[in-house]
Amino acid sequence: MDKELEGILEEISGNDFDVKDYTSYILEKGISSSYQLSRLTSALSLVESAISNEVFSKHDALILDASRIEGLEERLEMLTQSSKKLLDEISAIRNRLQEPYNLLKTQVVTVARLQVTCDTLRDLSWYLELLLQLENETNLIRQAEILAEVDSVCSKKTLDDLNAYTDTCQSVAAWHSKTEEEAIHRLETALKDGAVNKGVESLQVFDSLGLLSSSVYGFLDRTCNLVQNRIRSAVSGEHLSSVLAEDRKKGYPGRTSTVLSSTRALRSLLWEELEETANTICSCFDQVSCLDRVIGQTYLGSNVTFATRMSPKEKIYLLKIFWSKIIDVIRRELKQSCSESGVVKQSLEEDFPRFLKFVERISKHVQDIQGVGKLEADIFLTRDDVNESFF
Repeated sequence: MDKELEGILEEISGNDFDVKDYTSYILEKGISSSYQLSRLTSALSLVESAISNEVFSKHDALILDASRIEGLEERLEMLTQSSKKLLDEISAIRNRLQEPYNLLKTQVVTVARLQVTCDTLRDLSWYLELLLQLENETNLIRQAEILAEVDSVCSKKTLDDLNAYTDTCQSVAAWHSKTEEEAIHRLETALKDGAVNKGVESLQVFDSLGLLSSSVYGFLDRTCNLVQNRIRSAVSGEHLSSVLAEDRKKGYPGRTSTVLSSTRALRSLLWEELEETANTICSCFDQVSCLDRVIGQTYLGSNVTFATRMSPKEKIYLLKIFWSKIIDVIRRELKQSCSESGVVKQSLEEDFPRFLKFVERISKHVQDIQGVGKLEADIFLTRDDVNESFF
């Protein structure tokens, strides 16, 4: 190939070749147009000759590639037709399955609704059956168990919108109150009598109602209130004066005799009231001691005690709890009374050994109860400690 022709081919074969720029370049150089056209024609002939030679040399390979491409096109067409046919079949299958699917979906929803209805009817039937059993049951423990079953049914919230349920809610609440009040009465009676077995039956009722802890501590609170009211009336100057005035009207001899002055009569009555208060406190401690033995009993023949059910991790000391409450009550009421009545304060201070015996009697009674020990009673047995604690 001529070098000049190779130069022309290099000039026009570049990626940045531009016809206008190339024409302008020729004109600027002053090259003859006919001469340049001849050069380009020769170069074109040369390129065509090279292409022809290349085609002729690879004719068989090109024919083979063309045949392969034609075969691939045919296969691609077959695949396209098969894919279209498959999509049509899938669409047909979807259409055939859509109706059964919709029907099945509707049936599933219907079955779910029927299940909810059946559950509601079953709960309602069992609820009404429990109410009928409750009306015919006379055993208090069994009544509490039935009420626990009723609460379990009501906790499901399936009966909230039914008239048969809402119309009986008040009666169920009344049964709860009645059963709880009866259990409280039986528990208090059993503790007064020292009947541990009957106390266990009452706690079984409270446990079924879910009120075990509240019933035990509620008894302690009620007992503390009883002691508080008793000691409040015993050391209240206003109360003592009203009792003396009433006794004078009735003409009772002894403490209200005209020989005694009003102050002496009030002091005499004060110590009589404190003696009765000590009796009340000792009686209350006996009841709490009995309750302590009751909660130590096993629950329904199992190895679990009521105390464990109340507090699985910590041991309960009812007597110590009650002792602390009683000391606080005595301290609070005596300070209140002494601040309000100078006669009461003077009586307690002047006859301190007698008041010390009052405290010692309670302390000794507590110490004599089995399993109590000394607690903290000894700290009140000196004059300074009693003065600091109570006055």
